[in-house]
Parts: sequence; structure tokens; C-alpha cells
Amino acid sequence: MIPTRLCLTRRLFVSATLVVGLTGCSALVTPGNPADLAEPVRLATMVDPAELRVRAEQEDARAQQALALVLAYNLNGGGFDPDASTTWRVRSMRARGTTPVTQYTAAFDGQPSRVNMIYVPRQDITAQHDQFIARCAAGLEAGEPGAVCGDVATTEALRDLWTKAQRGR
Repeated sequence: MIPTRLCLTRRLFVSATLVVGLTGCSALVTPGNPADLAEPVRLATMVDPAELRVRAEQEDARAQQALALVLAYNLNGGGFDPDASTTWRVRSMRARGTTPVTQYTAAFDGQPSRVNMIYVPRQDITAQHDQFIARCAAGLEAGEPGAVCGDVATTEALRDLWTKAQRGR
């Protein structure tokens, strides 16, 4: 016979492992293509700042990131405003709702198994994605060689667009 305390501990451990495992998954799910990850940088260099502002105010996370870059680096004559840039970056990482995830808790010691719904916050731009965008933009601004935006092809295409957007200052 297994002591009750051990059974409770085992049950809590399994449940905690499932919850921690499931909540950790949301942070790991990002597009793997560097061109997709760098989309806000492309938008910042190609789209008019006034249009970006309209899209950003309509809660488009990628447009918010792009507008933050425009304001941080004064791209396309959008102006230089570091405070507004930070505000738009933070706003782009806000949760945009939740994603339901099913959690199954197996039966232990004669207790029935259970199925629970867990609602994981969903973000269009995660903190990791934001850091990737910031490194990409900083590398392009500094003229760093190599694949600063994920891969060589994406970086070279963005480097040309960045140079043109700098001329619009």
C-alpha cells in the first residue's frame, strides 16, 4: 500500500508538470522563417509612417513594431521619438486573447482521470520575437556584416530597404 501523502505528491507533480509544460509551449511557437520574423523591419522600411500609425492604432502588432522602429531610427522621415517607440514596442507584445489547450490528468489510486481546459495567453509578438527584431534593426543601422536578420538572403534584402529608408530622413 502506498502512503496517501506520496500519492498526493505524485498527482500534484504530474499536474504541475503538464501545466508548466503547456504554458512553456506558447513562448516557443514562433515562425521559423527569418523573412517572417523580420516582417516588422520590412514594414518599417517600406510603408509610409502615417499608414503604419493607422494600422498600429487598429491593434496590428506587426505595424506597432514597425512604427516603433520608424520612431527609434527616424526611418522614412517618420521622426525621432524614443519614448513613443518604447510605448509601441510594449504595446505590440500585449496578449491578443487566449488559446485553449486541453490538459489530461491521468487516473491515480482509483481516482477518475480528468480533462481540463487551460487558456494560454496568445501574443502576435513575443518577447523573443521583439529581441530578434531589435537585434536585426540595430545590426542594419550599424552596418554590421553577415546575417544579422536570421539568414544572408533576408539580411541583404533588408539592408537595401534600410538604406533607402535612411535616405528618407
